[in-house]
Amino acid sequence: MNVIDASVIEQLVLQIGPQNMRTVVSKVEQDVPMQWQKLVKSCREFDSDNTERQLHSLASMFRSVGLIQIGDALASLEQKLRSGESIDIASINALEVVKLKSMGALTMHMEQELQLAPL
Repeated sequence: MNVIDASVIEQLVLQIGPQNMRTVVSKVEQDVPMQWQKLVKSCREFDSDNTERQLHSLASMFRSVGLIQIGDALASLEQKLRSGESIDIASINALEVVKLKSMGALTMHMEQELQLAPL
């Protein structure tokens, strides 16, 4: 499975323009580390309500910029919590590599495919 859905990015670029897309991606790059830390903290503290909120926010953020694989994986964990199942920190940690790979793919796509200067 590809980590990125280029069609989502291309559609968003058509809607908001390349420079605004660059701004959106920069904002995602700034927000993800802080949101991920909040997710890890809430999961470690067994705070399922906060964990669910963080999972939802991150899944939405990733999906909105075409990072479907990580967005879907986080949404799946969110759904587990909503159905009464528990998740542990290992589930979150296992997605760290996918998150990093996804963010790298997004940056590369923005630089190469859209011919934008590095973020």
